[in-house]
This record gives sequence, structure tokens and C-alpha cells, in this order.
Amino acid sequence: MIRASVFGVGWNPRSTSTSKLNGPAFPDKVIVIAATFVISSLFLGLTAAANPGSITPWRSEAATGPLQATIDRLRPGAHLRLPKGVHFGPIVVRVSNVTIDGGGDAVIDARGHGSVVVVEANGVTLRGLTIRRSGESNPDVDAGISLRSANGSIVDGCRLEDVLFGIDVSHGTHVTIRNSEISSKAFEPTMRGDAIRVWSSSDVLVQGNHWHDARDAVSWYSERVTFSRNRGERSRYSVHSMYTKSLMVSNNTFEENSVGVFVMYGLGTTVIGNTVKRSSGVTGIGLGLKETSGVYADGNTFVYCAVGVLVDNSPWEPNTRNWFRNNQIAFNGVGIMLANDRAGNEFFRNAFRGNRIDVDTEQRRQSPGQWVENTWDAYEGLDRDADGFGDVPYVPKKYGDLLTGEHPAAQFFVGAPVLTLINIIERLVPITEPIVLLDDPRPRMSRASSGLTTGGLAQ
Repeated sequence: MIRASVFGVGWNPRSTSTSKLNGPAFPDKVIVIAATFVISSLFLGLTAAANPGSITPWRSEAATGPLQATIDRLRPGAHLRLPKGVHFGPIVVRVSNVTIDGGGDAVIDARGHGSVVVVEANGVTLRGLTIRRSGESNPDVDAGISLRSANGSIVDGCRLEDVLFGIDVSHGTHVTIRNSEISSKAFEPTMRGDAIRVWSSSDVLVQGNHWHDARDAVSWYSERVTFSRNRGERSRYSVHSMYTKSLMVSNNTFEENSVGVFVMYGLGTTVIGNTVKRSSGVTGIGLGLKETSGVYADGNTFVYCAVGVLVDNSPWEPNTRNWFRNNQIAFNGVGIMLANDRAGNEFFRNAFRGNRIDVDTEQRRQSPGQWVENTWDAYEGLDRDADGFGDVPYVPKKYGDLLTGEHPAAQFFVGAPVLTLINIIERLVPITEPIVLLDDPRPRMSRASSGLTTGGLAQ
């Protein structure tokens, strides 16, 4: 009798124990093994999708340039001082604990191929380099600097220009990016790359940088990422965070972007001392929260934005809170937009000045948040005992606003005599019961206590 071995399983081709699927007979054991293999592969694929940190992105690497020969001769601990001039890349650094120093006058030029500088070793420092002309592939994440599992790396005082992505930090820890200037390619904003991209990394410090004319600066699937004392201009999102824990955004200035700071699905975010100006357009937002919990926003200024602060389905996690304290919210279309806000938001000692609408809601109900000791320039109460607080609560209401609600373009005419008359009539003869937006039982009266003046914001 002839016997064959398939996957190490003995098989008698004349055996009656077979399965038929519109064709030749196959042994039951072979089908079981094949099915197990397919199911296991599917399971592993789903597991990788659920855990993006386990995915190694596919990239087509560009050929390295003439400078690579010099890089390959480096030994651990070496300090390479590049001479003044243009050095052609791309280059890949695979030696740990080396420093590549441009002294402020050395250029690495990839001539439009791939990422300019790729680091695949720990403890590498890039200092004083001008890095330019990456490739143009979004799928390959063509970047000025690509740090791949490069723990303890430092980028200091570099200038990145004409690069699709600026600095890409992937699967790294204890990475520092400081005192660098980053701009993307001259594409439409959505086709540019991110100025800084932190992906599945931890303990990353982004400090003292200036990015402009890029797409976003992002932190995704990461932990303990800090953006501090940076300046971001003329981009889409200055900082966009998704699935990041313990994010810190402090003392930055973000101006003329579509969105200042937007936090999605995060936990434990701190936003303090930032200034966000002129986030305008249809999607213009100073600070946005989407299904985010444990946010502490203190001492920020949101000014001249379409929406100063957007709160959407936050806080998300049960028994968590979001705190908004001592923020200046001024001269915006809408100061705070409550899009399905949830219980757990606390608004304490914020100052609302010159907004077209201080607080608006997309719900037909009162905000479940706590509003205490905020300063409202629309408050019409008195302070007869001179204690600095209004004698009666501040309880703003939302009336029909039928015209601007059904025709948003009509908001262009807000303040015009005809529209003002229509608004007065809506309030005198409301078609429906007005919505109570919030109840601040102890509104602050002192204008000086806010430290906010029109002249100071006009800079």
C-alpha cells in the first residue's frame, strides 16, 4: 500500500475517511490543518490591527547617497563634525551613541529620494544640520529625519525644509526634539506631511521648536509626550493627539492654523499656558476634546477663533472629570461649543470677553457641567456688596435663532440692524421655550482680575 506524508500526517489515498468539495478528495486531517492555519493567520492580523504598536510599516527604502560611506565608518561614541557645504544623502545610521554635528552650516540633501536621515540605533544625536529634499511618498512616510526604534535619540538645533514629513518618531522612548525649525513641501495642506509625528512611543519631549506650513504635529498611540514652548503656524492641526495617555501641551503659541490643539480618545491630558490665535474657517477650533477624559486646561488664551473650545462627548471614561480653569476665551465666534457634553466638566474662573456667543450647545438641554466664578462680559447683574461677585446667578438662555440656525451663512450679518431686530423679536415673542445653557451661581465681576484687555490681544 502506498502511503504519503502531508504536513507530517500519514495519509492513505484509498482511505474512505475523506472530504469532497466539488472535486478531488482531500483528507480530513489536511483540511483541519489548513483551516487552522487560515484561522490563526486571521487572528494574528486582527490582533495586529488592535495593537498598532506591533505593526512594522512597509517601506520601500531609497538608495543611500555618497555620505553613507562616511557614516558606515563611525564607531560607537564617535562625534562626526560635517564640514560646511552640501552632503548628499539619504543616509542610514545604524551605530549607537554617535553624534552627527553640522555646526549650523552643513546640509544633508536627499535629492528627492526617501527619508533624508534614517536612524536605527539608540543614543544618536543630530545637531546643527540643515536637512532638505526628502521624497514625496506619504505611504513610505518620507521624512527629513526618521527615528525608528531609536531610543534616547536627540534632534537639536536642526533646520528641516522641503521635506514631506519633518521628524518621524516611531516605536521609540526617551526621544528629545528641540530648538529646530520644520516646514513641509509646497503642497496643498492635506497633501503635506506632519511636521512631527510621534507614533507608538513614550517619554518624548518636543521643546522650543518652530513648525510652519506643514500638515499636523501628531501624537498617536503613545504615552508621556510633551509639547512645550513651541510655535506652530499656518498648518492644519498644531497638535493632534489620538489614543495618547499623559499628554502635556504647555506654553506653546499656535497661530493661523485650522485647529490649535485637538485631543481624541485620550486620558490624562494637561493643557496649560498656551496661546491659540486665529484658528478660523469652517473647522476653526482653539482646543477640541473628543471622547477624552482627565483633561486639565489652565491658563490658556483662545482668541479670534471660530470656536474657542469644543467639548464633544467628554469626559468619556466613567467617573472621570475635565477641568477648565483660568482660561481667557475672547473675541471668538463661539467661546465654548458643547457638542453632547457630559457630566464631569468643571469651568472655574474663566474669562469670556467679546465673543459673539459665549457658550452654545447642540443639545436641547442645560449643560450638566459645573460653572463657577467665571467672568462674563454679557452679565447684566450688580455687585451691591462690592465683594467682586454678582448678586444673582448668570443664567444665559438660547432662543430659537431660527434664521441663523437654518441658514448658517446668515451669521455674516450678525450685528446688522435687520438681524438685530429679528433677534430681539425672537426673545420678546419666542416660538419655543428657550434653552437654559448653564447656571453660574457666582459670576465674577472684576474685569481687571482677568488680566485681559483688547489692546493686549491685538498684537
